[in-house]
Amino acid sequence: MRSLIPSTAWGLLWLAFSMAAFGTTLNVTSQPFNVDNGGGFTAYLDNNTGNTFEVFCIDYRNFVSVPESFTVNVDTLPNDADTRYGTTSAGSFSFYGPGLSALDRYILVAWLTTQFDQSNPTGDRDKSIQDAIWNLLDVDNVNHNDGSAVSTWVSNAEAWESGLSSQAKADFESQIRIFTSSDVSGTSTPNRYTTGNQEFITVTPEPMALLLVGTGLLAVGLLRRPKS
Repeated sequence: MRSLIPSTAWGLLWLAFSMAAFGTTLNVTSQPFNVDNGGGFTAYLDNNTGNTFEVFCIDYRNFVSVPESFTVNVDTLPNDADTRYGTTSAGSFSFYGPGLSALDRYILVAWLTTQFDQSNPTGDRDKSIQDAIWNLLDVDNVNHNDGSAVSTWVSNAEAWESGLSSQAKADFESQIRIFTSSDVSGTSTPNRYTTGNQEFITVTPEPMALLLVGTGLLAVGLLRRPKS
Protein backbone atom coordinates (compact mmCIF):
# COMPACT_ATOMS: atom_id res chain seq x y z
CA MET A 1 0.00 0.00 0.00
CA ARG A 2 1.35 3.37 -1.01
CA SER A 3 1.93 5.79 1.85
CA LEU A 4 -0.06 9.01 1.54
CA ILE A 5 2.38 11.14 3.50
CA PRO A 6 6.15 11.20 2.90
CA SER A 7 8.01 9.78 5.86
CA THR A 8 9.77 13.09 6.43
CA ALA A 9 6.39 14.68 7.19
CA TRP A 10 5.13 12.07 9.64
CA GLY A 11 6.32 14.03 12.64
CA LEU A 12 4.46 17.14 11.54
CA LEU A 13 1.35 15.11 10.84
CA TRP A 14 1.49 13.55 14.28
CA LEU A 15 1.80 16.99 15.85
CA ALA A 16 -1.18 18.23 13.84
CA PHE A 17 -3.42 15.40 14.97
CA SER A 18 -2.22 15.47 18.55
CA MET A 19 -3.93 18.85 18.65
CA ALA A 20 -7.10 17.60 16.93
CA ALA A 21 -8.88 17.15 20.24
CA PHE A 22 -8.48 20.87 20.89
CA GLY A 23 -8.89 22.14 17.34
CA THR A 24 -12.28 23.08 15.98
CA THR A 25 -11.42 24.92 12.77
CA LEU A 26 -10.31 23.22 9.58
CA ASN A 27 -8.48 25.60 7.26
CA VAL A 28 -8.45 24.29 3.68
CA THR A 29 -5.69 26.11 1.82
CA SER A 30 -5.31 24.47 -1.60
CA GLN A 31 -6.33 21.59 -3.86
CA PRO A 32 -3.10 20.14 -5.28
CA PHE A 33 -4.73 16.85 -6.32
CA ASN A 34 -7.95 17.49 -8.26
CA VAL A 35 -10.04 14.52 -9.39
CA ASP A 36 -13.26 15.85 -10.94
CA ASN A 37 -13.31 18.59 -8.25
CA GLY A 38 -12.74 15.95 -5.58
CA GLY A 39 -9.41 14.38 -4.74
CA GLY A 40 -6.94 15.78 -2.25
CA PHE A 41 -6.71 19.10 -0.43
CA THR A 42 -4.12 20.64 1.88
CA ALA A 43 -5.35 21.78 5.29
CA TYR A 44 -4.34 22.62 8.84
CA LEU A 45 -6.17 22.83 12.17
CA ASP A 46 -6.81 26.10 14.00
CA ASN A 47 -3.73 28.35 13.88
CA ASN A 48 -1.19 25.58 13.24
CA THR A 49 -0.15 26.91 9.84
CA GLY A 50 3.15 25.02 9.93
CA ASN A 51 1.47 21.65 10.40
CA THR A 52 -0.38 21.00 7.16
CA PHE A 53 -1.72 17.61 6.10
CA GLU A 54 -3.68 16.03 3.26
CA VAL A 55 -7.44 15.48 3.35
CA PHE A 56 -9.67 13.86 0.74
CA CYS A 57 -13.12 14.80 -0.55
CA ILE A 58 -15.73 12.16 0.31
CA ASP A 59 -19.05 14.02 0.03
CA TYR A 60 -20.33 14.92 -3.44
CA ARG A 61 -23.14 17.21 -2.35
CA ASN A 62 -21.06 19.80 -0.48
CA PHE A 63 -17.99 21.78 -1.44
CA VAL A 64 -15.38 24.27 -0.33
CA SER A 65 -14.15 27.41 -2.05
CA VAL A 66 -10.40 27.25 -1.46
CA PRO A 67 -9.14 28.86 0.68
CA GLU A 68 -11.87 28.34 3.24
CA SER A 69 -12.13 27.77 6.98
CA PHE A 70 -15.02 26.22 8.89
CA THR A 71 -15.83 24.61 12.22
CA VAL A 72 -15.58 20.83 12.24
CA ASN A 73 -16.04 17.73 14.33
CA VAL A 74 -12.90 15.57 14.21
CA ASP A 75 -13.94 11.94 14.56
CA THR A 76 -12.00 8.71 14.91
CA LEU A 77 -13.74 5.47 13.99
CA PRO A 78 -15.61 3.52 15.21
CA ASN A 79 -17.11 6.66 16.82
CA ASP A 80 -18.98 8.14 13.86
CA ALA A 81 -22.05 9.75 15.45
CA ASP A 82 -20.86 13.27 14.58
CA THR A 83 -20.02 12.45 10.97
CA ARG A 84 -22.31 13.31 8.08
CA TYR A 85 -23.47 9.74 7.51
CA GLY A 86 -22.81 8.06 10.86
CA THR A 87 -26.48 8.08 11.83
CA THR A 88 -27.71 7.07 8.38
CA SER A 89 -29.33 3.63 8.28
CA ALA A 90 -27.75 1.02 6.03
CA GLY A 91 -30.92 0.82 3.94
CA SER A 92 -30.83 4.55 3.13
CA PHE A 93 -27.65 4.37 1.05
CA SER A 94 -28.20 4.15 -2.68
CA PHE A 95 -25.51 1.74 -3.83
CA TYR A 96 -23.63 -1.47 -2.98
CA GLY A 97 -26.05 -3.39 -0.82
CA PRO A 98 -28.56 -2.45 1.89
CA GLY A 99 -26.57 -4.25 4.60
CA LEU A 100 -23.41 -2.16 4.33
CA SER A 101 -23.33 0.11 7.38
CA ALA A 102 -22.09 3.69 7.52
CA LEU A 103 -19.10 2.56 9.59
CA ASP A 104 -18.04 -0.01 7.00
CA ARG A 105 -18.55 2.51 4.23
CA TYR A 106 -16.25 5.00 5.93
CA ILE A 107 -13.61 2.28 6.36
CA LEU A 108 -13.83 1.33 2.68
CA VAL A 109 -13.68 5.00 1.66
CA ALA A 110 -10.60 5.57 3.83
CA TRP A 111 -8.82 2.63 2.20
CA LEU A 112 -9.76 3.84 -1.26
CA THR A 113 -8.06 7.19 -0.60
CA THR A 114 -4.81 5.28 -0.11
CA GLN A 115 -5.12 3.78 -3.60
CA PHE A 116 -5.09 7.00 -5.65
CA ASP A 117 -2.33 7.43 -8.23
CA GLN A 118 -1.71 11.11 -7.60
CA SER A 119 0.64 11.37 -10.57
CA ASN A 120 -2.34 10.98 -12.92
CA PRO A 121 -5.47 12.59 -11.42
CA THR A 122 -7.27 12.65 -14.79
CA GLY A 123 -6.67 8.94 -15.40
CA ASP A 124 -9.35 6.27 -15.26
CA ARG A 125 -7.95 4.75 -12.06
CA ASP A 126 -8.35 7.92 -10.01
CA LYS A 127 -11.73 8.78 -11.55
CA SER A 128 -13.00 5.29 -10.73
CA ILE A 129 -11.74 5.52 -7.15
CA GLN A 130 -13.28 8.95 -6.59
CA ASP A 131 -16.60 7.81 -8.06
CA ALA A 132 -16.53 4.70 -5.87
CA ILE A 133 -16.02 6.93 -2.82
CA TRP A 134 -18.92 9.19 -3.78
CA ASN A 135 -21.22 6.25 -4.53
CA LEU A 136 -20.42 4.52 -1.25
CA LEU A 137 -21.63 7.61 0.62
CA ASP A 138 -24.61 8.45 -1.59
CA VAL A 139 -28.18 8.62 -0.28
CA ASP A 140 -29.79 10.40 -3.22
CA ASN A 141 -29.35 7.82 -6.03
CA VAL A 142 -26.76 9.95 -7.84
CA ASN A 143 -24.67 7.42 -9.74
CA HIS A 144 -21.09 8.55 -10.38
CA ASN A 145 -19.60 6.59 -13.26
CA ASP A 146 -17.03 8.75 -15.02
CA GLY A 147 -14.52 5.99 -14.36
CA SER A 148 -14.91 2.62 -16.05
CA ALA A 149 -14.00 0.54 -12.98
CA VAL A 150 -16.11 2.04 -10.20
CA SER A 151 -17.68 -1.21 -9.02
CA THR A 152 -14.33 -2.98 -9.36
CA TRP A 153 -12.75 -0.60 -6.88
CA VAL A 154 -15.60 -1.11 -4.43
CA SER A 155 -15.05 -4.87 -4.78
CA ASN A 156 -11.32 -4.35 -4.24
CA ALA A 157 -12.04 -2.44 -1.05
CA GLU A 158 -14.47 -5.06 0.23
CA ALA A 159 -11.97 -7.83 -0.51
CA TRP A 160 -9.29 -5.91 1.38
CA GLU A 161 -11.56 -5.45 4.40
CA SER A 162 -12.72 -9.09 4.44
CA GLY A 163 -9.08 -10.19 4.59
CA LEU A 164 -8.35 -8.20 7.75
CA SER A 165 -8.13 -9.73 11.19
CA SER A 166 -10.22 -8.07 13.91
CA GLN A 167 -7.10 -6.43 15.31
CA ALA A 168 -5.89 -5.22 11.92
CA LYS A 169 -9.30 -3.71 11.22
CA ALA A 170 -9.32 -1.96 14.60
CA ASP A 171 -5.80 -0.67 13.97
CA PHE A 172 -6.80 0.77 10.60
CA GLU A 173 -9.93 2.35 12.06
CA SER A 174 -7.82 4.13 14.67
CA GLN A 175 -5.78 5.77 11.91
CA ILE A 176 -8.82 7.33 10.22
CA ARG A 177 -9.81 10.94 10.87
CA ILE A 178 -13.06 12.40 9.53
CA PHE A 179 -13.61 16.16 9.38
CA THR A 180 -17.31 17.07 9.29
CA SER A 181 -18.97 20.48 9.41
CA SER A 182 -20.26 20.82 12.96
CA ASP A 183 -23.58 22.22 11.73
CA VAL A 184 -24.74 18.81 10.42
CA SER A 185 -25.39 17.60 13.97
CA GLY A 186 -29.08 17.28 14.78
CA THR A 187 -30.35 17.56 11.21
CA SER A 188 -32.63 14.87 9.82
CA THR A 189 -31.23 11.70 8.35
CA PRO A 190 -30.39 10.53 5.78
CA ASN A 191 -30.28 14.09 4.46
CA ARG A 192 -27.66 15.53 6.80
CA TYR A 193 -25.43 16.06 3.78
CA THR A 194 -27.59 18.96 2.58
CA THR A 195 -26.06 21.34 5.14
CA GLY A 196 -22.55 22.43 5.92
CA ASN A 197 -19.28 22.24 4.04
CA GLN A 198 -17.43 19.41 2.38
CA GLU A 199 -16.70 16.37 4.53
CA PHE A 200 -13.08 15.21 4.41
CA ILE A 201 -11.19 12.10 5.47
CA THR A 202 -7.55 11.14 5.94
CA VAL A 203 -5.51 8.19 7.19
CA THR A 204 -2.70 9.03 9.57
CA PRO A 205 -0.02 6.81 11.18
CA GLU A 206 -0.60 5.69 14.76
CA PRO A 207 0.98 8.14 17.26
CA MET A 208 2.47 5.23 19.22
CA ALA A 209 4.09 3.85 16.09
CA LEU A 210 5.56 7.26 15.35
CA LEU A 211 6.83 7.50 18.91
CA LEU A 212 8.59 4.17 18.56
CA VAL A 213 10.09 5.21 15.23
CA GLY A 214 11.25 8.50 16.69
CA THR A 215 12.74 6.81 19.73
CA GLY A 216 14.55 4.33 17.51
CA LEU A 217 16.01 7.07 15.34
CA LEU A 218 17.11 8.96 18.43
CA ALA A 219 18.82 5.85 19.76
CA VAL A 220 20.60 5.30 16.45
CA GLY A 221 21.74 8.91 16.48
CA LEU A 222 23.12 8.58 19.99
CA LEU A 223 24.91 5.37 19.12
CA ARG A 224 26.53 7.00 16.09
CA ARG A 225 27.82 10.01 18.05
CA PRO A 226 31.62 10.08 18.02
CA LYS A 227 33.25 9.46 21.33
CA SER A 228 34.99 12.44 22.88
